[in-house]
Amino acid sequence: MIVVAAAALAGAGLLVAGGWVRRNLVVVRITGSSMEPTYAEGDRVLVRRRRDAGVRQGEVVVVRAGKLPGPPPTLRDPFLVIKRVAAVPGDPVPRDRVPSLRDAPEPTVPDGCLVVLGDNPAGGDSRQLGYYFTRNLIGTVVRPRPLSSAAPQGSGPHRRSHRRADVGRAVAAAEPGSPTGPAR
Repeated sequence: MIVVAAAALAGAGLLVAGGWVRRNLVVVRITGSSMEPTYAEGDRVLVRRRRDAGVRQGEVVVVRAGKLPGPPPTLRDPFLVIKRVAAVPGDPVPRDRVPSLRDAPEPTVPDGCLVVLGDNPAGGDSRQLGYYFTRNLIGTVVRPRPLSSAAPQGSGPHRRSHRRADVGRAVAAAEPGSPTGPAR
């Protein structure tokens, strides 16, 4: 009787954990070169969904590009980008590294804003667009998810267990057949 109850509790725990994974993690495939050499075209990363709470300087984030805050973004959003956080609210405005913020009137990054930069300076980021809004944050990269040479891209068990999206310099599209569907 105790063994059956323990097995049932363990099974329920796995279901709860599986639900947490589906709600909180997403596999993202990189398109474009804005994060080279750290991430190259076709690389996949595991992203933990979160809003602005706890985002730190140096973390890599997936965020919607744009000058205006809008409704919370989804993985179907056509303007998702992957960038490194250069400054968070309360940090000094990095005027020397971000030309678009050289004449910013405030001495520190305002609440609700981030300064994000691609590792490749040729990509579009805060250097051109200024502040990105924390409200537009999808999440932070937890770890790279390397492609297996034995399995073609888009195959394997992760296809069923995680939502997926492609994220590029300024365009994102879900992989065909993924639960998120194609982006427009």
